[in-house]
Amino acid sequence: MTKALQAVRPIAMNRDRVDWVAVERQARELAGPAEDTIDLLPAYHLIVWSLGDNHSLILPTDAQVDEWIRRNGRDRYRPSSRLETPFKATASKPNSDASRH
Repeated sequence: MTKALQAVRPIAMNRDRVDWVAVERQARELAGPAEDTIDLLPAYHLIVWSLGDNHSLILPTDAQVDEWIRRNGRDRYRPSSRLETPFKATASKPNSDASRH
């Protein structure tokens, strides 16, 4: 998780608009006691979604998606609706398309 955040933060187009403290807290909550990349997929998706650039994405392999479904018994992993917005309150809001992802 730390490596993912360290890799993304300095190169993110909207890095100054992202509330990195909130993103890290929420990503770590989603990751929980992750044992491998499969377990980290929801956290990785949250990080990318938090960028709000409507460009960045995570593309897990079919095998990774199949393994996620096998382990969790559901089709998709989605950030919980209780997660906070990743954007700083003082920053301008991302475009409407990006905020829907």
